[in-house]
Amino acid sequence: MESILSVPVVLDLKGMSAKIVEFARMWMKSTKMLVTNEDITVVQLLNLEPLTNYHVRVVLFDMEDNSYEENDVPDAIATTICEDIELKPPVPGSHTITLSWNVKEEGSNCPVDQYIIELSSSDQSTRQSRLYRSDPTVLTGLTPFTNYSVVLKKYTDKKSVQLYQSNVFTLQAAPGPIGSLEVISTSTTSLNIQWDKPEQPNGIISHYNISYRHNGYLGCTVAAGAINDQSRGTFRVNATELHIQNLTPYSRYTIMVMGYTVAYGPSIMKSVETDQTELPEETPVLVNDSIKIYPFSIYFRWKPSQDCKDIKGIISQYKVIVDGLSPWSEGTRKEYSSNTARFDFKDAIPYTKYNIYILAMRPSGKVNLNKTLNITLQTTEYTLEPVRDLTAYSTGPKWISLRWKEPYPPYGRVESYKIEYNKQRSGTRTMQIRSESSPSPTAPLNLTVISAVENKTTFYWQHPDKTNGKLNKFKFQVTAVETWLLQSQGLNFNWEYDITRETRNYTYTLEGFFPSTKYRVNVCGVTVECGDLTSVTMETQLSVPSFNETVTVVEDSLTNMTAMIQLPAAHRYLTNSSAFFVMVGCQRCSISTTKDTAKLKDEALYSELLNQIKFQQYVDVWIAAEIQPNPKGNRFIIGDNRTSKPCHFGSGYMNRPLKQHVSYYIVVVVLNQQGSDRVFQTLKLPSALTLVQEPETVNKGVQCTLSYKPECINSWHESDASEGMVQRGLHPDLFFVQLQSEGSGRSGSMTNGWFQQLSRWHAHLMCSLSAALVGGMFYIALDFCVRSCFFHDLTGLDMHNKSFQQ
Repeated sequence: MESILSVPVVLDLKGMSAKIVEFARMWMKSTKMLVTNEDITVVQLLNLEPLTNYHVRVVLFDMEDNSYEENDVPDAIATTICEDIELKPPVPGSHTITLSWNVKEEGSNCPVDQYIIELSSSDQSTRQSRLYRSDPTVLTGLTPFTNYSVVLKKYTDKKSVQLYQSNVFTLQAAPGPIGSLEVISTSTTSLNIQWDKPEQPNGIISHYNISYRHNGYLGCTVAAGAINDQSRGTFRVNATELHIQNLTPYSRYTIMVMGYTVAYGPSIMKSVETDQTELPEETPVLVNDSIKIYPFSIYFRWKPSQDCKDIKGIISQYKVIVDGLSPWSEGTRKEYSSNTARFDFKDAIPYTKYNIYILAMRPSGKVNLNKTLNITLQTTEYTLEPVRDLTAYSTGPKWISLRWKEPYPPYGRVESYKIEYNKQRSGTRTMQIRSESSPSPTAPLNLTVISAVENKTTFYWQHPDKTNGKLNKFKFQVTAVETWLLQSQGLNFNWEYDITRETRNYTYTLEGFFPSTKYRVNVCGVTVECGDLTSVTMETQLSVPSFNETVTVVEDSLTNMTAMIQLPAAHRYLTNSSAFFVMVGCQRCSISTTKDTAKLKDEALYSELLNQIKFQQYVDVWIAAEIQPNPKGNRFIIGDNRTSKPCHFGSGYMNRPLKQHVSYYIVVVVLNQQGSDRVFQTLKLPSALTLVQEPETVNKGVQCTLSYKPECINSWHESDASEGMVQRGLHPDLFFVQLQSEGSGRSGSMTNGWFQQLSRWHAHLMCSLSAALVGGMFYIALDFCVRSCFFHDLTGLDMHNKSFQQ
């Protein structure tokens, strides 16, 4: 067995000529060394016995080898140690540290009673393990990703000797569960999720995994087990919050969040419900076998929806609207509220047609006119009423001329009149006239839509099989079944087509339709009253809106970095998926627009928007905002340096601040969308927009003379001034002003160079001079910037050495 059997001795022999080191027992000479010029000398005594105490002293010799070696020479005591093991590098794990070593030679004279391992962490906690063997040992129960101090000692003969000390980092492990998880429903289709970091990260958390899944429709019973498998997803984020969109309204979702280091930690789950829609999305469905019709009443029932998955909120009650269709009941509208899905109409008139509308109602009292159950029913006949106003308007010896009015309301079909009379004693006769039922026309045949262009639709139909009398006209009843328009009022209308000549086939173009709307058109023939109905369903197409207004700048709204614009009111043809995109452009602003395109949900939409504005290639463009059209118009502040909230087409836009003395081109692109179809319209600010700082108040009595560089004036090119453009794409932002006192040639109290900003939209030039120069005649030399020599509309300013008074 090898061991370092040595004792280091430190000697301070400055000024001495020689030295020798001796050790105890017989004071055997061990080493003899010459004195060097070093102040301190280190000597190692080798080949000593392990674990042995030695007395060490230093004896001095002169050049003749004479020395003093009596017992009174001072000595020191040193103990040798024993290194009988070879320690391997510690092997860290996530929760363990493994220590192992090899014994160099068994049976050595380096006895070991036990090994002691001391382990301490940064939190000052210390633990000690005593081992009676030399086998490798595993320290368990450690905290991942923690710095530990590991000390290995051996204990022999009631003495401990430190063999090893090192700092060891445990490896990363899966993190603990996240902190408090909070999920808030922010709208009918979105959730906001926030959570705290894990109390035990166990390493560096690289990201969080957030998954969500649809867990049931609130409008369905749990037993139905209805789930939208398409409404699920997973996100990876570095932050501790997430906004999820495009969810199903009025539904139950399960949210699961877990952190990741080198593995995923335990997940935390939470259930949350999305909000109900503001307007009902449920269309009630008639229970056909529930209809019961009597002369004076109508009873029927309905279901909230054909499918429970279509229920998007709480239905507090139903609104029932009853419209009379027969001539004697036209214009009589009655409204009722029902807390149950049934209705008993007891105010009916016999032999009368009614249109009945059923709409679901939210607790707020709001209904959706586009989600309506519409049924047409006719009460049964009843005993006919007597004729009205019977009059014998002419008589003769053997004849009587009579006239009368039909019963009204008729309570049934008048087929014929029966006249009864008898001769009485006085020679007069009593006559009685009774009406008998006559059927109404059957429904027109083969009602078809031939074409639909703009607000006009051409229909084709055929004459009814039976008219049961002279057919006078056809009645059209146009009802909007569903619309995608932003404004859904005033879509229904009625029309009458008078028959001048009966024919087999009819064609008629009806006007008054709105685009992006699904209509049901009912047509009936009319003799005395409207007969049986025939109907057709049609859908109008998306339309390009034509605005009478344009974009304007609000008066006195300009600041040093913002401007307020007025947007026109929402056009009647805009859909609920329409938007105003405020596009801002400027020449060579060196602004990257990649962030804007990334924020659009449809990347192709950005290219379509650029194709609409048709800016020149050297104009940089960005989207400042996406605005929902308002029927009363919108105002928007450009340049407020804020990021908008997520919108229909994008997740937010940066409204970059504007700069002074830079021309900006403002274009509002109107996007009108229905399904996958899109149309565009552009609204431009009439001229470029430039922010100019108000000039300082000038001193009175200062006279300025304007001079110019002829080569600049001669190279001035005027082009599209209304658009603020300059030939070759150059534009001046600065001009250089030098002030000199007339005659003296001095520059006064001002520096050699003074820059004055000049707006291209100002029609005059103003000078601002210091008080020290008041009273003198000064000259202003204009040195145009090298980019251009162009000025826009300097009205009334003589460029040829013109003096002017402030």
